[in-house]
Amino acid sequence: MKYQHNQNFDSEFSKIKNLKFYPYVGEKYGEDQKRIMVYAHNIPVPSEKFEAELLRTKSKTHFADALSEYTFIKGDWTKSFRNFIKGTLGLDKDYSKSSDVEIINKIDEFVEGITYTNFINGLVKSETQNNAKISEEQRKESITIQNEIIQILNSTHCIAWGKNVFEHILEFPDFEVIETKKIDKIGFGYVKIQNKINLNTINVLKVFHPSMPSFGQLKSETHDIFKWLSPLKIKKGDNIT
Repeated sequence: MKYQHNQNFDSEFSKIKNLKFYPYVGEKYGEDQKRIMVYAHNIPVPSEKFEAELLRTKSKTHFADALSEYTFIKGDWTKSFRNFIKGTLGLDKDYSKSSDVEIINKIDEFVEGITYTNFINGLVKSETQNNAKISEEQRKESITIQNEIIQILNSTHCIAWGKNVFEHILEFPDFEVIETKKIDKIGFGYVKIQNKINLNTINVLKVFHPSMPSFGQLKSETHDIFKWLSPLKIKKGDNIT
């Protein structure tokens, strides 16, 4: 397993009521001033496979231990994360385990420095891969759980995959929006939220879901948006901090 799950936060995660899956936390998470949480949306599973998938993924660290697979294996289930890597790190072509050392090092540094999870807590029974219907109970439970997780991890930056995830984040009970900025690319947006009690802030970037062509993983306009965020690509004059 190339990317080991950092277990330093697991004792805190274990205290969260009804948490189904621990987030992946990179071994170097927290070493950089920018502590980045990446939220995908959900894990849809067809009805006829649901019980078997519950059994297969019964470990709370199942997905936390799968980032090596999501990063390097080419498959339908890894497409979104691999596109996200290409868009975030400014890659202009596909990559593999045998890519140039410089590219692999860049990927390693990024993945080992972030935390990643699906926003919706647990599996979602759905007959479609896209636009899965989330029950109101599961949605509200997930907002409560992620509100706790992002504070345990003391995240300073957050990337939301898609409009739904972005809107869930805006419902965090312990936070309020204190700033918004326009991004000139359809499907992208930005807010800064602040903890109502300790006043810590989190920069939240909404992106077009990486599974969709409009995300533009190989396009310069997408790469330019991420320059403010990646610890590998900070440049003077970026207008989001």
